[in-house]
Amino acid sequence: MKFADCIDSGNVIVIAEIGINHEGSLNIAQELIEAAIISGVDAIKFQYRNLENTYALKNEIGDEILSEEISRNYLSVNDILEMTKFAQKCNIMVGISFFEVGDVLDFGENIEIFDFFKIPSAEITNLALINRLMSFNKYVLISTGTADEATLKYSLSSIEGDNWLPLHCISNYPTASYNSKLGYMAHLRNTWNRPVGYSRHDSNWSINCAAILLGAQV
Repeated sequence: MKFADCIDSGNVIVIAEIGINHEGSLNIAQELIEAAIISGVDAIKFQYRNLENTYALKNEIGDEILSEEISRNYLSVNDILEMTKFAQKCNIMVGISFFEVGDVLDFGENIEIFDFFKIPSAEITNLALINRLMSFNKYVLISTGTADEATLKYSLSSIEGDNWLPLHCISNYPTASYNSKLGYMAHLRNTWNRPVGYSRHDSNWSINCAAILLGAQV
């Protein structure tokens, strides 16, 4: 079943974050995907950055640290495509996060392989990226973790298309259970008149259950 069909039918989609947890190892990436499949999730998600463009200036100490960490946890375009095909053969949907339009272009026509896309919280005002991903007519999940209400209104009202949904998110790592603020999902759903999800950083897995009971479809 396609991602959009799941959303339209009211089903809940559980996504396992592969992200950079593979530590740059294709073998670990496959082990993570296999573990996700065994656990019964519906989808997995990668993230990708072009190493030549990421933190290229390195103006601050933090930039240098992040650049080294991203380089250490890097999978190439071909690696990600290989792992995507592996997961999809196992009937798992696959999505990916991007941080700039140039990273999307690295995949060329292969971009169509992905079932959905995700916008990280830090890129919620990156309308060029959001609208580029929207143009592929796949669902775009937009994390709201770093945005105040004015920023949300500016960004979400500027999206060109209808194939998106907001993900309520608290950008703390980990998020304390008392600080998950799950009631905000109702505000997002009512304000933007569309399904909502929850991008979680909680240490307590049961918050997922509460989010689903409160209407999270992702």
